[in-house]
Amino acid sequence: MAGLKDFQLLIVDDDDIFNQQMHSFLTSKGVKADSVLTLAEAKDYLLHQRPNLILLDYMLKDEMGIELMSYLEHLGLTMPVMMVTADDDQDTMRQCFERGIDDYLLKPLNLELLWLKIKRLYTTDQLQKEVAQQANMLQALLDEKHHEEALARHLYEHMANNGKQYNGLVQSLMKSSTAFNGDTLLVSQPPTGNTYIILMDATGHGLAAAISILPLVSAFYAMVEKGLELPSIIYELNQKLNESLPDDRFVAAIFIEINKHNRQLRIWNGGMPDVLMLDNRGTLYAANPSTNLPLGIVGGTDIDVSLQSIDVSQGGHLLLCSDGLLEQMTNNGSTFGKQRLYDILEQSQPQHFISSIENAFTQFLGDGVQSDDVSVCHVDMNTLLSNEEHNDVKLKTMPGQMQLHLQMQGSQLQHFDVMPCLDKVMAQFHMPMELRRKSYTVCAELITNAIDHGVLRIPSTLKSEENGFIKFLDARNQRLQQLNAKDSIRLEMDYDNQSAQVEFKISDSGTGYDPEMIPQQHITNLSGRGLNLINSLSQHIHYSAKYNQTSVIIK
Repeated sequence: MAGLKDFQLLIVDDDDIFNQQMHSFLTSKGVKADSVLTLAEAKDYLLHQRPNLILLDYMLKDEMGIELMSYLEHLGLTMPVMMVTADDDQDTMRQCFERGIDDYLLKPLNLELLWLKIKRLYTTDQLQKEVAQQANMLQALLDEKHHEEALARHLYEHMANNGKQYNGLVQSLMKSSTAFNGDTLLVSQPPTGNTYIILMDATGHGLAAAISILPLVSAFYAMVEKGLELPSIIYELNQKLNESLPDDRFVAAIFIEINKHNRQLRIWNGGMPDVLMLDNRGTLYAANPSTNLPLGIVGGTDIDVSLQSIDVSQGGHLLLCSDGLLEQMTNNGSTFGKQRLYDILEQSQPQHFISSIENAFTQFLGDGVQSDDVSVCHVDMNTLLSNEEHNDVKLKTMPGQMQLHLQMQGSQLQHFDVMPCLDKVMAQFHMPMELRRKSYTVCAELITNAIDHGVLRIPSTLKSEENGFIKFLDARNQRLQQLNAKDSIRLEMDYDNQSAQVEFKISDSGTGYDPEMIPQQHITNLSGRGLNLINSLSQHIHYSAKYNQTSVIIK
């Protein structure tokens, strides 16, 4: 028996001869044995000693031996107890086992049988204690894991804003199949007033999928805050994933840009289910399939970041979902599928799309197991396009003007991001929100043109070539490294708070270019569209003779 030298046994019996006999026998087996004659002595012994096993006589001089079981429970002690008695009454045996006695042996004893029973009881007790200890350790680890998961889930959901209702403009359903959701919905509005919506579905589900998406969240919001165009955002996020994810991991995604100024919707779909377009009554009229690979599979110039443009001047509704909805299966092998989704949309009012889909999915799943994360996003185009800011600060101020002159030269053209600074200036002077957004959009386009086409001399038509946007970015990065002190742009801004009018003058050190010379066929979703936007938002536009200075008035 393992650990025999440390084995300690207590004999509780009022027969001196029996005690001596047991002591001699157990000592010969290498066991340390102590003996007491009464229950009172046993209780006192147990206050100071912790034997591994107790041999207990049923009938003692002062009390019934069975009463020791209550005392052990009172002390919180657990150890094997064997009743050793001459009483062979069946009711007595039953009573002993009901009170917690582990074994029962009749006198006169067969010592070898006694020894076998002692070894069995001791071994069983040790195994039970080991199992209990391991169970406690396992529970502690599980508790720690649950705490860590709860913290990680809180941080993840805080960063990703999953399931958030975006002022009624965007409604979503996010149902994770595990503690972590590998689907993420991001909605943001840059200073231009456009709306960006991204629905992403990482490979797999659970924590591994969620970790794949986390690096994109902060990067996305930072690029939106800087006013980067959607193709640039897609390109940068793809590069980030391509460099950081293992080869077997990727992120399917839908990128949506909704432009309130020209009422255009632009879509990039990489490996996600169709983007559904519905009219104002909720009738499906178009399903825009994926035409790109998911993010993270290819890098560099191999990714196509061109966008599909759709006129949404009539409003309507937009519905996005992940494949976890469509590919969910029941126990009999049937899938939720596209047609079921189409039927739900046909039978529901637009304001109830999300709740109808959720109810249908729950009913379809029944008592089955959700196999993947499920996400659905509904955009009410009518509300979004007509939504106006009502939080403009109304100030009773005296007439006043604000003038700003800013010149950037050399490396500052590469490192200084003027637009966030300009936006803060306009906010400080309490410019009305709609005017501020128009000004931001126009000024951003003019500064970009001044740097890219004026100073760096990169033709806009390059974007229209195959993989043109990637070539454009490569050329831009190369030429930015070659800037010298003579390369510069100058920004002049004049704001009148009474007429709510802004005038911008943007000039550059380049040789100039003629925007009228850009062929109409080159005005695509990647090039030339900025000029149309400037024209639509400006009250007046004037180009200098060399076309390296542009003046605009915005109201």
